[in-house]
Parts: sequence; C-alpha cells; structure tokens
Amino acid sequence: MRHRAWLLLCLCYCGSVLAQQQYQQQLQQTTSQIAEPSLEELLRTPLNAVPRDVEITTASRTQQSADTAPAITYLVTSQDIRLFQLRTLAEVLQLMPGIQISSDGGFHYIGVRGLGRHADFNSRLLFLIDGVRANDNIGDAMLVGTDAIVDVESIERVEFTPGPGSALYGNNAFFGVLNIVTKGVSRLHGVALSIQLDSLQQQQLRLNFAHREQASWESWLSASINERPNIPLTYPAPDQFTDLLQSQNHEDFYRLQGGFKSSGWLWQGAYNQRKLTIPIGLSEPFTPEVSDISERNYRYRISKKFVFSTEWELDAKLSQSGLGFQRLEPYQDPRLQRFVAETRMDGRWRHIELQLANRSFASHLLLAGFEHQQDLLQQITIGDAGFPPAFTFIGNNHRTGIFLQDLWQILPEHTLVLGARFDDSETGPAITTPRVAWIWQTTADMTLKLMHGSAFRVANLNEFSTNALTIHPIPSEEKIETTELAWQHYLTSQLQYRLAFFQSNITDLIEIDPFIGAFINGSALRSHGLDAGIEYRGRQQQQFRLNWSWQNTRYQQQTKLLENSPSHLLNILYNQPLFNPDFIFSWQTRAVSQRETLLERLPGYVLHNANILWQLSDELELSFGIHNLTQTRYYDQPSLTAPPIQNFDRTVRIALQWRLHR
Repeated sequence: MRHRAWLLLCLCYCGSVLAQQQYQQQLQQTTSQIAEPSLEELLRTPLNAVPRDVEITTASRTQQSADTAPAITYLVTSQDIRLFQLRTLAEVLQLMPGIQISSDGGFHYIGVRGLGRHADFNSRLLFLIDGVRANDNIGDAMLVGTDAIVDVESIERVEFTPGPGSALYGNNAFFGVLNIVTKGVSRLHGVALSIQLDSLQQQQLRLNFAHREQASWESWLSASINERPNIPLTYPAPDQFTDLLQSQNHEDFYRLQGGFKSSGWLWQGAYNQRKLTIPIGLSEPFTPEVSDISERNYRYRISKKFVFSTEWELDAKLSQSGLGFQRLEPYQDPRLQRFVAETRMDGRWRHIELQLANRSFASHLLLAGFEHQQDLLQQITIGDAGFPPAFTFIGNNHRTGIFLQDLWQILPEHTLVLGARFDDSETGPAITTPRVAWIWQTTADMTLKLMHGSAFRVANLNEFSTNALTIHPIPSEEKIETTELAWQHYLTSQLQYRLAFFQSNITDLIEIDPFIGAFINGSALRSHGLDAGIEYRGRQQQQFRLNWSWQNTRYQQQTKLLENSPSHLLNILYNQPLFNPDFIFSWQTRAVSQRETLLERLPGYVLHNANILWQLSDELELSFGIHNLTQTRYYDQPSLTAPPIQNFDRTVRIALQWRLHR
C-alpha cells in the first residue's frame, strides 16, 4: 500500500508539470500576493458573518488560510474558552470533531476517530505548543487534565489537524496533530487577576502581567494556583468509609509561564507541579489508605525567524523539557504485611528544529526541515519505598528527522501538496512516510480536498518496561495509511457546512493483552467514518455550531467493534446576546453513543452545559455556568481490569476576571 502512495505521488507530480508549463505565463500575470488577515483581526469580524481565511500553521507547518490548507483543521479559540467556561485542555479538546476523552480521576485518555484503547496514554497524537513538539520521552504523550503544563486561560487557540501527520512531524502524529497557540502581550491585557470557583470546592487563582516597551521588547508572566479538595469518588466504597475517603481525595497544582521577545528573538518557559492523593482500601479487613502522586514538568525554548530576502527564510527553534513522576501506593503481601510500592519516572530531552522556506520558483512554496531530539534522561524505577529499586529501566534514545514539502499552485484554483519525511532513531527502524494532497477551489465559496498519507508510532519506554517485566518482546512500530476527502461550502456569508470522509488501514497496532499483561502487535484494523459540521451566524449575533462524527473501527478479520470505541459523537454549541452585546448566553450539548468493553456494554449519554458571560466593564468580566445541567449519570472505563467509573455530578462554576491595568 505504501508503494501505491509513492506511485500516486509521482504520477501527480509528473502530470502536473505539463499543466504548470502551460499556464505559467498566465499565472505570473493574474496572481498576486494578498495579505491575509490575522486570527486576531478575524475574531473582530462582526458576529453576523462566518469568518473566512482564518490563518493556521498546523496542516503544512507554514502560515496559510485554513480554506486552502492541505487538510481540514478544526479550531477552538480563546473566545470559545470564555463563552463555555472551559477549565482544562481536556474540555477544550472535547469540542473537536472525532475526539472522545475518558478519565480515571487521575489521568485523561484521548480517543480519536473511534480508537481509544485501554492503557493508551495519548501517544497517538502529536502535541505542539506554539509549534514545538511537546510529547514527553517516557510515554510519548502529553497531560491534558488539570495536570497540563499549559494554563487554559493563556491559550489563544488550539488547532487540530486530524489524519496521519508523520510526513511532516514524524513519530506520534498517528491520528493527527494538535497545536496549542498561546497568547502574546497584546492578548494578555497588561495586569489581570482571575478567580475560578465551583460547587465541588475547586478553586483557582491566576495572575498575569504583560508589558510592551514600544517597539524594542515585550515580556509576559502568569502564575496560577489551584486546589481541588473532597474530589468525588470514582468507585464504590463501604458506607462507613465514604466521607473519610472523599476527604482524602485531594489535588493541588501550580503553574508558572512566561516569555520575553526582543529583536526577533523569542524566549518562552513553563513549569508546573501537581500533588494528588487518591484514597484506596486495603482488604481483609477494609482499611482506608491513600496513594500519593507527585508530578513536575518544565519546558523552555528559544526561537527566531531569519528573513534573508523575499524568497528565503529560516525558522530556528531550540527547546529543552523535563518531567518527574512519583507514585507511592500501599499494598499488602500474602502475609498481610504492609508495604508501599514506589514508581518513579524521570525524563529530560533537548529538541532542535530548523525549517527553511523558499519562494524562488513561481507558484511554489518549498519547505525543507531538520529535527533532532536527544534524550538526556529516560528512566523508570519500580520497587518498594525504603528499599533499593527492584527494577530500573533506562533509555538512551536519539531521534532525527528530515522532511521536504512542496506547496504548488498549479492553477489559480488548483494546489498540489507533495511531501515526504525520513525518520531514524536508536530504538526504532528507519522509516519514510510520504503524503500527497490536492486542493480545488471550485468557486470562491466551495473547496474540495483530497488527501492520502501515512504515519507511524514506535513503542515508548513505558511499553518497553511493561514488556520487560513480563519477559515479552518489544512490539514493532504500528502503521496507518489514510485517504480523506473533504468538502467545504459557504452557502451564504452567514452559513457554512463541511463534510470529511476518511478511510484508514492500521497494521501492527500496539495494544495491551489483558491475559498476559504485556503489549503486543494486534491484528490489522480498518476504520472509516464521516465528520460533518455546520456553522450559522445570525443577524442578532447568534452563533450556532453542530459537529457530528460517525466512526466505524473494526478488526479486519472480525465483525465486533473495538472496545471503548463509540460510533457516534455529537457536539452542539450555541450562544447569543440576551439583553445587550455584553451579556451572552451559551449552551453546549455533548452526546456519546454506547461503547463495548471486555465484559459489558456501556450505555450512551447526553450532557448539557449552560453559561452566562457578563462583561460588566472594560476591566471586569463575570461568568456563571452549570455543567451537566440534568445531572446525567454516565460511565467511563479507561482500564481493562477496573470496573466502570461513574460520573454524575452537576457542577456550578463561577469565574471573575479583573483587568487591573492595560
């Protein structure tokens, strides 16, 4: 199948040469570069019109209009975060088509396009923060709950480009790429204080400062502290211990983010720390105990774009990141003696990225890039607290990637995108991944996109250590090939719809075998589905959005659906001013269809959230919301062995933001 992809790429390229030669002169006379508005300018578009030409970077690693990008890209903006009072990155991602998130109370697991396997730690998505790789070097994942290193209030927008992205980004871009773009000085409003409270006793205090010294330099800094006491239990417990156990279910976390920019140089840094206590019970007899989890993460980067001429520019980024994780969990041995199991994970890595862009050839934008990640520390230790570690797993990986891409405007209404990437690492084989895309703007209001690409993911240190403990071989890399057809149509200035059909073939999927407790390469999978969406903006500044995803993922040799794989996901978002433009009502409905598990079928559910955003003045903003308005009882099962986790709490949320100085 990979050979067919290369053949298709070559045929498209060769065939397009003839059309390019025929129309080159016409293109030089009729096309000119038009400056595209920034996202910030588009956000100021009157609410009675659907924004067009929104600039994105994720689909092709360069800034361009979402309408002409080689892949569908979905956006959640800072305005959405305010309107729907979203508190975590997980809640932000749930607004994206095709994404389903479950939680065990300590970690959030992401399922994409019908695949959310048990024991997956979000390693089939590539996460970027301001365009820089953010997946760690232990589980090749990123935290998206309250433990995320990015504060939701500092997010300008999140871009999600579904589909294989390894031809541009390498390992982990299996089901797509998520780019978290953070706010700069102009969007942080000088000095601001925000307070968030809810009926579950969660409380957060955040302070940010931003300053621009004319045209010479600018800097920003934000700090937040959050506490969640008495977290509702996610499992049944004896009645006499319920209150005690819930009082021990507690979380504290802290974040610090900042940046400095001068003369084109940009420095950004972030640090977070989390402490979580989870009550557990030791049997025979039932004895209340707590499991202690502590985490810390940091990252910083330096970057600069060098513009040599109108034809040549170089984007250089250097970053370093690290993580530390410790879990202490009491247990009883067969003689009922009490011990405390200790698991530690420590990682540190450095990443360098160079991307060269060239516009020397008419109608071509050529990109060439180099990436290298050096893992400075990769270590997992397992044992009992107070004793030498029983097992120590040490990694020493280095990853290198080289990619090429040509964005070729063959005709004013036709663009061909050709790309390929070569990746090599110490722990995995050398892999080449191609992609090809064709964009046809049939009219100014209609766009058709046809894409084909491949991606891969190699086993990470967490999977390696699990198999080493059970004396099983390390699984080989998993692979996916996807063909996607997308259609976008602006019916009027106020109404737009889109359709995206996809079909994927997955081989050697890395999954946990519940009978041996090790990771294996599973049977081949076939996945296909449809993402459909509609957006309407009324004359009274109403905004209505509906996203529906139908997805069908099965083993090729079986008819049974995969576990934890809902066939239908639905998101409905609505907002409108009630009395004046400063008093906005918002409504969200999210529906998930039934899911199969190893032992039972979990029912589908529908959740409703309502929110009021009141801009009292230029300096003061108040938000009030109710999440799970109907107190719907629903279940998640992120683990193969644990029973389903029950969720049913209605939550009242209040937020206040005070801009002290602009």
